Amino acid sequence: MENCEQLCNGRPAEEEAACMAECQASTIERQPAAVRTYMEVLFCIVVPFFQLLAAALTYTFPIKGERLEANAPETRSYLLTWPSTVAKRITSKSQPQWSD
Repeated sequence: MENCEQLCNGRPAEEEAACMAECQASTIERQPAAVRTYMEVLFCIVVPFFQLLAAALTYTFPIKGERLEANAPETRSYLLTWPSTVAKRITSKSQPQWSD
Protein backbone atom coordinates (compact mmCIF):
# COMPACT_ATOMS: atom_id res chain seq x y z
CA MET A 1 0.00 0.00 0.00
CA GLU A 2 1.34 3.41 -0.93
CA ASN A 3 0.80 6.73 0.77
CA CYS A 4 -0.58 8.75 -2.13
CA GLU A 5 -0.04 12.10 -0.39
CA GLN A 6 3.67 11.46 0.16
CA LEU A 7 4.08 10.09 -3.34
CA CYS A 8 2.42 13.08 -5.07
CA ASN A 9 3.42 15.89 -2.70
CA GLY A 10 5.52 18.72 -4.13
CA ARG A 11 4.34 18.46 -7.73
CA PRO A 12 2.53 21.23 -9.63
CA ALA A 13 -1.20 21.43 -8.80
CA GLU A 14 -2.51 19.85 -12.02
CA GLU A 15 0.09 17.11 -11.97
CA GLU A 16 -0.53 16.46 -8.27
CA ALA A 17 -4.28 16.04 -8.85
CA ALA A 18 -3.66 13.57 -11.68
CA CYS A 19 -1.07 11.71 -9.60
CA MET A 20 -3.49 11.44 -6.65
CA ALA A 21 -6.30 10.15 -8.88
CA GLU A 22 -4.04 7.56 -10.47
CA CYS A 23 -2.56 6.45 -7.13
CA GLN A 24 -5.99 6.13 -5.51
CA ALA A 25 -7.36 4.20 -8.49
CA SER A 26 -4.46 1.75 -8.33
CA THR A 27 -4.95 1.34 -4.57
CA ILE A 28 -8.62 0.52 -5.11
CA GLU A 29 -7.84 -1.96 -7.88
CA ARG A 30 -5.44 -3.85 -5.61
CA GLN A 31 -8.18 -4.56 -3.04
CA PRO A 32 -9.42 -8.16 -2.89
CA ALA A 33 -12.76 -8.94 -4.55
CA ALA A 34 -14.21 -9.71 -1.12
CA VAL A 35 -13.91 -6.03 -0.16
CA ARG A 36 -16.05 -4.99 -3.14
CA THR A 37 -18.62 -7.68 -2.33
CA TYR A 38 -18.68 -6.63 1.32
CA MET A 39 -19.27 -2.97 0.41
CA GLU A 40 -22.02 -3.84 -2.07
CA VAL A 41 -23.83 -6.03 0.47
CA LEU A 42 -23.42 -3.42 3.16
CA PHE A 43 -24.74 -0.49 1.10
CA CYS A 44 -27.34 -2.36 -0.98
CA ILE A 45 -28.84 -4.69 1.63
CA VAL A 46 -27.84 -3.94 5.23
CA VAL A 47 -28.23 -0.13 5.24
CA PRO A 48 -31.59 -0.13 3.41
CA PHE A 49 -32.86 -2.84 5.77
CA PHE A 50 -32.12 -0.71 8.83
CA GLN A 51 -33.60 2.38 7.16
CA LEU A 52 -36.81 0.47 6.46
CA LEU A 53 -36.79 -0.86 10.02
CA ALA A 54 -36.48 2.68 11.41
CA ALA A 55 -39.29 3.89 9.14
CA ALA A 56 -41.54 0.97 10.15
CA LEU A 57 -40.93 1.56 13.85
CA THR A 58 -41.59 5.29 13.46
CA TYR A 59 -44.87 4.53 11.67
CA THR A 60 -45.85 1.83 14.15
CA PHE A 61 -45.09 3.77 17.34
CA PRO A 62 -45.85 7.45 16.64
CA ILE A 63 -46.05 10.02 19.40
CA LYS A 64 -49.77 10.69 19.74
CA GLY A 65 -52.47 11.39 22.26
CA GLU A 66 -51.50 12.73 25.69
CA ARG A 67 -47.76 12.62 25.02
CA LEU A 68 -48.15 14.71 21.87
CA GLU A 69 -50.45 17.23 23.54
CA ALA A 70 -48.12 17.52 26.53
CA ASN A 71 -45.19 18.45 24.26
CA ALA A 72 -47.14 20.63 21.81
CA PRO A 73 -46.89 23.99 23.67
CA GLU A 74 -43.15 23.59 24.29
CA THR A 75 -42.54 22.56 20.69
CA ARG A 76 -44.56 25.47 19.31
CA SER A 77 -42.77 28.02 21.50
CA TYR A 78 -39.37 26.55 20.60
CA LEU A 79 -40.12 26.64 16.88
CA LEU A 80 -41.35 30.22 17.10
CA THR A 81 -38.29 31.45 19.02
CA TRP A 82 -35.70 29.29 17.30
CA PRO A 83 -34.55 31.78 14.60
CA SER A 84 -33.93 34.56 17.13
CA THR A 85 -32.18 32.16 19.52
CA VAL A 86 -29.81 31.04 16.80
CA ALA A 87 -29.15 34.63 15.75
CA LYS A 88 -28.28 35.54 19.35
CA ARG A 89 -25.87 32.61 19.62
CA ILE A 90 -24.14 33.53 16.38
CA THR A 91 -23.72 37.19 17.31
CA SER A 92 -22.60 36.39 20.86
CA LYS A 93 -19.93 33.95 19.58
CA SER A 94 -18.60 36.38 17.03
CA GLN A 95 -18.29 39.18 19.59
CA PRO A 96 -16.25 38.34 22.69
CA GLN A 97 -17.89 38.95 26.04
CA TRP A 98 -15.55 40.81 28.39
CA SER A 99 -16.14 40.79 32.10
CA ASP A 100 -15.05 43.64 34.36
